[in-house]
Amino acid sequence: IGFLQNTDGSSLQGAVIKLKDIYSDKLYTSTQADDYGIVRIKNVIPGLYVYGVSTKNGNYNSNEVLGISGGKTAKVSISLKSFETKEEKAVKELNPDLIRKGESLIGRVDRFYNDSGRADVEIIKGMVKNGDLLHIIGVDDNVDFKIKAKNLMKDGVDCDKIFVTETASIPFNKVAKIGNLVYILSKKGLAPMFLIPLGAATAVGSGFVKYSTADVTKASPYK
Repeated sequence: IGFLQNTDGSSLQGAVIKLKDIYSDKLYTSTQADDYGIVRIKNVIPGLYVYGVSTKNGNYNSNEVLGISGGKTAKVSISLKSFETKEEKAVKELNPDLIRKGESLIGRVDRFYNDSGRADVEIIKGMVKNGDLLHIIGVDDNVDFKIKAKNLMKDGVDCDKIFVTETASIPFNKVAKIGNLVYILSKKGLAPMFLIPLGAATAVGSGFVKYSTADVTKASPYK
């Protein structure tokens, strides 16, 4: 059972929730939301699911994964928030490659600081945010490692999201070199639900476990 609402608390009559099993790609679609925003999905087998919400005005993706167990009814309330203009543009730039290839180039290393282990990364496409999975690759060297973006900074200030043309200071767990390329990754089965979303969906409730896409390996019991 689900309840859909805008950030202002208004319901979303006619909208549907879509769940996709990250291992089998099986897709479940809810009933259309009624006047109160209530939807239902039946016969969902235990597993891990990416999800999104489709409304008459457009689609909303989530960066969360829901772990659903058997023998109980999950009750979830999903709120939708539209992107700001910069974020909407960034998502549109990144999603085609993330869906087709599982990764998208976002930047290159301008400088690496051995004392702090941080790198200055020029964002040349889309954006980077805390929690993203990043792949750092050398063009003419053996640099090749992956990290989870955290503690991002811009101009010496903590920052959750950093956009194209800006420089992100990112902690690395290995040595990088000037010119190394930085890609954002989508784990297998965890590509965005919709190619061009209007915003983000966030769930709260009971009867399920919620993971970020970056931490979904912790949910191996569902596999």
